[in-house]
Amino acid sequence: LADAADLEVGEPRVVGRGRGSVLELDVTLRPTGAAHPATVFRGFEDTVLFRQAEGSASVGSGVRVRLATGPPEQVRLRLVPSRCDPHALAEDKVGTLVGVRVGGPGLPAAASFYLPLPDATRAALRGFFATHCGL
Repeated sequence: LADAADLEVGEPRVVGRGRGSVLELDVTLRPTGAAHPATVFRGFEDTVLFRQAEGSASVGSGVRVRLATGPPEQVRLRLVPSRCDPHALAEDKVGTLVGVRVGGPGLPAAASFYLPLPDATRAALRGFFATHCGL
């Protein structure tokens, strides 16, 4: 995907309180104009720790952003914990790896890569899990 679009991940923010809270991240997709098989952003996937909240640019939302050309597009990732089990967080190894589904000619239907998140954002996700769940 790096050949098709540049990604810029914004700062995480928590909207709401307690079990009604959602962690949001804005992601800007800047098409490079380069020829590449990944030509469409098709949405974010759930992780073992987090699921998509309403309003997220999830795979199930039907979002489609062309990556080959055009102006930058911003999509929003909105997450809540999949379950509030303290063992889930304690045993987690991959819960902050958010899949990004892409499409294009010759790519399989489930073609994806992991959203490149800095360590500080991964820490914010883990912290949000505890805040949301009251752990």
